[in-house]
Amino acid sequence: NDVASEISRPSAGVVVPASIPATMPIPGVVAAASDPSTVVVVSWPAFTTGTQTGGSPIDIVRITVAVASTGAGFTVDAPGDVTSFEVGGLLQDTQYIFRVQAQNALGFGPDSPSKIFSTSFASPDKIQNFTIVAGSEVLVGSSSPTVSLRVQWSVPRSGTSVALTDYRIFKYRVGDDYNLGELFSTASSSPNNQQELTGLPGGVDFTFLIQGINSRGLEGPLSDPQEYRTVSVVPREITSL
Repeated sequence: NDVASEISRPSAGVVVPASIPATMPIPGVVAAASDPSTVVVVSWPAFTTGTQTGGSPIDIVRITVAVASTGAGFTVDAPGDVTSFEVGGLLQDTQYIFRVQAQNALGFGPDSPSKIFSTSFASPDKIQNFTIVAGSEVLVGSSSPTVSLRVQWSVPRSGTSVALTDYRIFKYRVGDDYNLGELFSTASSSPNNQQELTGLPGGVDFTFLIQGINSRGLEGPLSDPQEYRTVSVVPREITSL
């Protein structure tokens, strides 16, 4: 009968129409190793199930970045097949709001919940071209002379929106323990990329290093070492006993 034939007929597969992606979860945000003060890595779980993708492959993941205090910001589009993306161009010491949303062929899904993240201040860059100024070494004093010499370097970046205020020079005698370093202000140096080192014993092997310090008190990395042997101090001639 008609009822029996209708029951025995194979049923057609149910096709669920595609839709926009589901809401993504709150993203992860961490400072990037390349520049922890102005670059972050934003991450999210992979969207792979039909419920998550809306039944259509994810084309891009849009990252929305906004300054928490003003709302000013921008968007960055990451490929749909990645689960993390580096975002740069941020301001130091600033609180940001991050959101992510997936897009497929039908459009964008809803924004994720917000992730709040604050950037930090940057330290000064590593100082380059740290050298002894040629011809600057002189003997000072007569009865117990010491050596004076001048060092120079290329002025480093101090960190965005902060000033470079100080330098610290370390002087290691070969075989000696850690030296606390000599701290001096950039304002006390003229030019501000040179400094005279005084009171050095003669005929001694030294290792010199330098670092910059900014107005936040953040210290930059040490420069490459500068090896130098000070001029030998010749004893005075004995004229009488």
